[in-house]
Amino acid sequence: TVDFAKALTFLKQAASQGHPRAFYNLGVAHKEGKGLEPDLVEAYKWFHLAAEMGHKEAMEERKGLVQKLGSQEIMEALRRSFRFQSSKDKKLQ
Repeated sequence: TVDFAKALTFLKQAASQGHPRAFYNLGVAHKEGKGLEPDLVEAYKWFHLAAEMGHKEAMEERKGLVQKLGSQEIMEALRRSFRFQSSKDKKLQ
């Protein structure tokens, strides 16, 4: 069996180091509710971060979520991705 809590911990660590595959996998976890409650806004945030780094699957997932989310939800997801990126950049300095 998969220990989703442990997997999420490792994914978050990898995401904090800027790994696009970790961003993508966190998006999938949030979209499908693996190890946590489904959250499409949070999923969009992670797919957006991965897509911005050229991750093709994340680009497709992000495009699919545009059809499901309203403009306010997309704006919130983008705010969250900006906050994550800003905090990650500060830690790396």
